[in-house]
Amino acid sequence: MARKTAPANIGVRMITCQECSKPTMYQLSNGALICLECIDRFQFEQYAAMINFLLGEMESSTGGSPLEMPKLVQHHQLATFNNIRVDHSVVGAINTGQAQTIDVGLSYVKQNGDPALSELFEEFAQAVLDSRELDQTTRKTIIEQLSFLISQLLAKPEQKRPAIVGAVLKSIKEALLAFSGLVTLWEKLEPFLRQVLR
Repeated sequence: MARKTAPANIGVRMITCQECSKPTMYQLSNGALICLECIDRFQFEQYAAMINFLLGEMESSTGGSPLEMPKLVQHHQLATFNNIRVDHSVVGAINTGQAQTIDVGLSYVKQNGDPALSELFEEFAQAVLDSRELDQTTRKTIIEQLSFLISQLLAKPEQKRPAIVGAVLKSIKEALLAFSGLVTLWEKLEPFLRQVLR
């Protein structure tokens, strides 16, 4: 889905979203103008469909128990998934679809993998989302990296990318050097990830 930021309309009546009445922020490749909330919902629906397909593929190949894609529950202040919650002030700064990927992966690891790893991963991801120390760029980057790592936990052996995993693990550690609380949590999680993803 190609998209770009909608052009500013200085001195012109504000253009509103074609899905709701909020101010337009993006233009889709088909020309539709939509707001930040609608682009986020649209991306979420795309990710949900992709994750459901992949979970079905995994279930059929492993004979595991079915795992349904959880629904996004929106409250006034939080977007709550099954395992993590995203504060409303952070929603626009991260890709909610990636947060959803992390959440679904955590559910799968809890049910079919290692509960201790899932617990550490969840604790770290939530700390990153809640941190008031991280700038938005660093938070977004780490969430993208965690989304990749959880997808690697779920990947078939031939789809695993150990070299990229190693680079991502190193990148997260370097990004957190100035944040002692997050570094402590990462130092608990990283050895588990290295062992499982080697």
